[in-house]
Amino acid sequence: MKDWFLSQGLSLYVEIVLLMAGLVTLWITGRNYKRLIREADSMGTSEHRLVKHIKLKVTGYFKIGMHPEDTRAMVGRYIKKYRIGPMSLHGWSRLPYLFMTALLAVGGGNFIYRWTKGESLYQVFVLLTTAILGTWILLGLTRFMDFESRENVLIHSISDYVSNYLNQKLAFEYKEQAGKVP
Repeated sequence: MKDWFLSQGLSLYVEIVLLMAGLVTLWITGRNYKRLIREADSMGTSEHRLVKHIKLKVTGYFKIGMHPEDTRAMVGRYIKKYRIGPMSLHGWSRLPYLFMTALLAVGGGNFIYRWTKGESLYQVFVLLTTAILGTWILLGLTRFMDFESRENVLIHSISDYVSNYLNQKLAFEYKEQAGKVP
């Protein structure tokens, strides 16, 4: 079974699928961060569910007479909990590292198996080189897209809106309820 698997070149196909899955993951994550940053820039009129949820939570704080002290921490918490499909947005940004590890595992396992079997040097290094090249591409794109700074921009723009506009607006609307629970 192993010989058939290796003779058909299926491990190369597995590496290509892992590389493509990593690229799709990077695209999905980058697209969602870009959309959220655009929605945060127009937060006052946004209909996005994350933005509406954060505005609703801040309004809830003011209704019971509380004022959020650290809006950056509060917004960061809700962004980390925001889910896209089966995972959080933060999880999507970490998923390419899993694909890189799997790429190296497939390439390294194939390298070790073929080396111990005594195959030619060219056949041994082709799949290992493909795995290293795919990992290098994914790592380079992950560093280029820099999801941590995108998350910081998103947190900053939402917390800026909450701190500078929404807090004053809600404090004025609910000033008579300060300290009273409805």
